[in-house]
Amino acid sequence: MNDLDRTLYIWNINGVAFANIKANYAKIKHNWDKAPDAQMSIQEFQEKGGQVRVINGELFYGMTEDEKKQAHIGELEQEIHEDKKELEDTDYVTIKIAEGVATKEEYEAVLKEREELREEIRRLQKELDELRPVDPPKEDDVKDDSGTVEVGDIEPGDDLGGEEETPKKSARKSSKLLDDEAK
Repeated sequence: MNDLDRTLYIWNINGVAFANIKANYAKIKHNWDKAPDAQMSIQEFQEKGGQVRVINGELFYGMTEDEKKQAHIGELEQEIHEDKKELEDTDYVTIKIAEGVATKEEYEAVLKEREELREEIRRLQKELDELRPVDPPKEDDVKDDSGTVEVGDIEPGDDLGGEEETPKKSARKSSKLLDDEAK
């Protein structure tokens, strides 16, 4: 008998998934009184992602849609990183051409490959941007009680407070205020 044909027994015990190949051994060892909630061949289990969890009280196999999306995002980011590294590895060609020690004709194949890499990076980046759209800020997230000034509110000649306060300047201001109050 092939190991993949062996039966895997799976229980949902208090919201936690447990699996074992030997049902009786698992029931005795863990004192589980109930029969397995599911059983399948190890091959079937691997085809379902090789992972079992309890989600919303039910046994769930494999990855959720969100997990699949996050995994795909990670794969895209890795591909982009590898393509950019490949571009970096051939930067010397563009430097040699710019410095006049080589010609475009000498490195035609490398330059074509670099262009293809840039096109691939743009395609992957577009797909990545579609997978994780940027949500506009919510009204509650944008607060203007911090005393900050919006760029549009600045007028020419406005004092932006760029001058640093020193003890000497502070003393002069205090002295001036006292003089003004005395008058």
